[in-house]
Amino acid sequence: MHNSNLYNNSALLQEFIWHSIKDLPKESVDEILSFMLYVRKKNYHPELFDIEYEILNDELLQKSINETQHLEMEFANYKNKFPNE
Repeated sequence: MHNSNLYNNSALLQEFIWHSIKDLPKESVDEILSFMLYVRKKNYHPELFDIEYEILNDELLQKSINETQHLEMEFANYKNKFPNE
């Protein structure tokens, strides 16, 4: 069966999909379903994928700063608390 025939015939495509997933474990079928939903959203609701990268970068930078400050506090006076023997 040629791929273009498969894509142009809805019944053949449905049969191919069914035969391809029917014996897979539930976790794999769930993964396929999630991917199908993702593709549908991307095609029919592209506005959901408009990401404000500048805002995201600012948030990630702030998180990095916060983590650095936390680590610096954790290791404050480390040499005094745990001197080399």
